[in-house]
Amino acid sequence: MLRFSSPGLTSVNSANVTVTPGAATQLGLTVQPIGGSSGAVLATSPVVVVRDAQGNTVTTSTAAITAVLTSGTGGTLGGTLTVNAAGGVASFSGLTASGLGGNNYMLQFTSTGLNSVNSN
Repeated sequence: MLRFSSPGLTSVNSANVTVTPGAATQLGLTVQPIGGSSGAVLATSPVVVVRDAQGNTVTTSTAAITAVLTSGTGGTLGGTLTVNAAGGVASFSGLTASGLGGNNYMLQFTSTGLNSVNSN
């Protein structure tokens, strides 16, 4: 509801106003992945959200989101690499990263028709 007022005039209220997200355009990371020992489950599991052009979470999205390694040498990503969003949110629990110690690996999350997002 919006309230309209001005000095000397009677205030009025609008009917209820509902704001809904626009169409899905992009992915965002709300929780960055944090690694651990080679072959072990990541210390912090990444959480990806489906967003509209204004950055709102598209809570109706069930988009399939895929995780891949995009940098680092000799690395392998394991676990469930594709997760369907629920309520516009996909949690990648159980991801593992194996590779050479000392390498910094970057993950990329993609979904058909949406702009991808990379981890830090």
